[in-house]
Formats: sequence, C-alpha cells, structure tokens
Amino acid sequence: MIDRECIIKERLMEIDSQSTEYIFLKIYNASIDGDSGIEELDLLFACYHQMLFNLIKRMNDRFDGNNRHITAKDCRDLIYLIDGIEEIERLFMGTCYYFTLDPKCSSFLKQIRPFLKNTNGTDLPSGINLINIPKYDKIFFWTGQSGSDVKAKQTIQEKIQMVSTRGSTFDQMEPDEKLENLANVIEYLLKKNGKYEKVDSDEAFCGLVTNDGVKDFRSRMQCFRHVTKADLKKRKSFTQGQKEFLANYGLTICMAILDNSKEK
Repeated sequence: MIDRECIIKERLMEIDSQSTEYIFLKIYNASIDGDSGIEELDLLFACYHQMLFNLIKRMNDRFDGNNRHITAKDCRDLIYLIDGIEEIERLFMGTCYYFTLDPKCSSFLKQIRPFLKNTNGTDLPSGINLINIPKYDKIFFWTGQSGSDVKAKQTIQEKIQMVSTRGSTFDQMEPDEKLENLANVIEYLLKKNGKYEKVDSDEAFCGLVTNDGVKDFRSRMQCFRHVTKADLKKRKSFTQGQKEFLANYGLTICMAILDNSKEK
C-alpha cells in the first residue's frame, strides 16, 4: 500500500520549503509547520507554485526574438517539477489527496517536456507560445475524492464566489477555505443591520437544525477565518474526515437558508 503522506514528506525534504515566500503560502493557506498530510500537501503546492512561477518568469524575461534558449539548470529544474507533479498526480488519483493543475499551465508543461534535456540546455521551438504563471491565484487545486460530497447549486455558488477573496468556486477550494467561506456566507445571508435574522427552522431544515445550531456552526468555523496561533491550533484539532463532513453540512445549511430567503 502506498504511503502518500510519506511521499509528500519526501518531496518536501527534496526542496527548500523554508524559503517559500509568504504570498505563495497565503494562496494555499499553507504553513511551513504543517504536520498533517493535507497541510503538508498545501505546503508542497506553495513550493511547486513558487518554483514554476520563477522558472517560467525567467524564461519570459530571457527570451528575445529568436533567442529561445533554456539553460541546462532551468531544464533540469523543469524536468524535476514536471515529472514530479505528474507522478504524484497519478499516485494520488482516487484518494483524498487528489489534485489537479491549472489546465493552461498543465498543457504548457506537457508541450515543453519533450524538448527538455538534462545537459547543454535546449532551444524551445517557435511554435510553442510562452505563458505567464499567475502569482496571486492558485494553479494547484485540491479536489479529494468523496462520493457523498454535497454539490453546490448555482445560486449558492454565486454567493460563495462573491464572499471569496479569490472569487473561487466551491469545488476549487480546499477544506479550510471551504469552511472559511461557508462561515462568511452565513453571515452575508443572515446578518442585517448588525443583527442576525432568524431562520424558519421548520421550513428550511424540516425542524432538524435550529437557529442556535446554525450560530454554533458559524462560531466553530471562526478559526478558519483568522490566522492567530490559537486559531491555527483549533484548525488542527479537526481531522480531514471531520472537515469534509463540516463542509458538506455547512453547504447544506447555506443552500437551505438561501432557498428560503429573499436573497435568491
């Protein structure tokens, strides 16, 4: 049986994760002190993103007219990244660690891979157009695999994208980000003029969820909205399975509130 957490740890040991810039850590809600499989995967995404960004930017800066030469070192670094990303994407398929790479970025890397060499560098054919790797938006998307996942309706999807700092869809978010934005959506839907409106529990939740239950859910999700040491510690108290349950539960609550409100 493949130990996927061991694979993630091994990859992090191969690179200098300690030097990852804050902006890339922030994008993936990652921490260099992450100690669980998913937290370390977030860190690996941040590291790989920074490395790809720097390499492709250097290529863009260097290329001029007919000069499309990639140095030997950059070739080796790109080979390491492309092959490594492809390998773990394959190994993690069908598991809670499964992820996808931005389609435009993935297509570009697949195009240039056959031309990369370990020695002497290479000249990239003129038919391959360079791309810009975004610095402030994710290129790695953690998806996980859970056949019972609740699917976000279009109406709630619009609200989630509106409150999201990245304008992301629910499916593009990682567990921590999902819980952060579900708490934000509840506040957006219920907080009016500084006060929280009550939900018709019988109508919205068939009487199974109370107003206090909604408030309690939002209160417990506050740790995903802030980054103090105490909040980060609270986040770690939730298992991956619990986060997935809470994301499904919270999404169901939000859709029910929206379906029974004037915000549709």
